[in-house]
Amino acid sequence: MPHHGVTLHRQSQVERIERRGDERLVYMNNGEHIVADCVIVAVGRSPNVATLGLESTGVEQTPSGHIIVDEWQATAEPQIFALGDVTGPIELTPVAIAAGRRLSDRLFGGHRDARMDYENVATVIFSHPPIGTVGLGEQEANERHGHAAVTVYRSRFVNMRYATSEHKPATLMKLVCVGPEQRVIGCHIVGDHADEMIQGFAVAVKMGATKADFDRTVAIHPTAAEELVTMRLSIMPNAVVRARIDESVKDEASAVLAAMGLTVSDAFRLMMMRIANDKALPFEPLVPNQTTIEAMKAARRGDTETTSLKEIESILHEGDPTDAPVQA
Repeated sequence: MPHHGVTLHRQSQVERIERRGDERLVYMNNGEHIVADCVIVAVGRSPNVATLGLESTGVEQTPSGHIIVDEWQATAEPQIFALGDVTGPIELTPVAIAAGRRLSDRLFGGHRDARMDYENVATVIFSHPPIGTVGLGEQEANERHGHAAVTVYRSRFVNMRYATSEHKPATLMKLVCVGPEQRVIGCHIVGDHADEMIQGFAVAVKMGATKADFDRTVAIHPTAAEELVTMRLSIMPNAVVRARIDESVKDEASAVLAAMGLTVSDAFRLMMMRIANDKALPFEPLVPNQTTIEAMKAARRGDTETTSLKEIESILHEGDPTDAPVQA
C-alpha cells in the first residue's frame, strides 16, 4: 500500500477525534495528529441481539454478546438454535448459509448427523492484491502438531502478466503440510486472482489431499496457479542460505568484499562464472547425512533451536559420527 501512496501509522492508537469545519483532526497516542476528510471505524461488528429478549430465556452469551452454541448449533435453551454472525467465530455469509442448511437437514430432512464443519473454511480478503487462505497457518500448525511434524513449502514470484511492465508486484504462495504423508493442512495465496484460485484448492484441502497429490497434478502453463503444484522443498543449500545469519557475519563478509571493491552481488556473479568455467563447485560438496537433513529442515522452518548459521555450519562440517550418509 505505501507504494500506492497510502500512509500507514504503525503501532499507533487513536486517542480522540475533533471536528474542525469540514475536516477531522485525529489525535494519536504518540503526540501526532492527522487531518482527514473522513474517518472510518473498521473494528468489526457486534451481534444485533439486544431486542430478542434473550434475558428471559436460558440462552447464554459471551461478553461480546455472541450467542453460545454447541457443535449442533443448539443453545443452552431447549429448542432454540442459533447460527451465523450472532454466534461467530467465522462471520461470513456463505458460512451462515451452510450452517443453516445443515441445521435444516437435521431438523426437517431426516439427516440426524448433519452439522456444520467449521474446519478448513476458505476465506478471502478482497484487498489489492487479494489474499486467499484455507486451513491452518504455519504458526497454528506448529502449535497443534509440533515443529517436527510440519513442513512448509513457499514460492515467491512475479506474475507473467508483469513481464514487460516496470511495476512487478510479487505473488506469494505457501503450503503447510503435516506428517510423513505430507497431508496439506493449509494453503495461502497473496497476489492477483488469489480470490479465484483459493476456492478450488480449498476442495483439495477439505478432501485431505497430500503434497504427493499436488505433485502428481499436471500444471497448466502459463498460469500463476501452477506454482501450487510445482513447489519443491530444497533442503540444501537453500535452507542454509535462508537460515538466520548473525549480523556480525554479514558485516564481516561485507567488509571483506568492500575492501576488494566488490559487492555481494559481484561476489555471487564471480562464483557463478567460476562454476560455469570449471564445471565444478569452487569448494568440496558435502554428502548430506541424516543429521544434516534434520539441520536443514530446522533452518527451513526457523526453529528457535537453530539460532544462527554458525550452528548449522558446525553440524554440516562435523556431523554425527553415528549417522550413515544418505545418498543424494
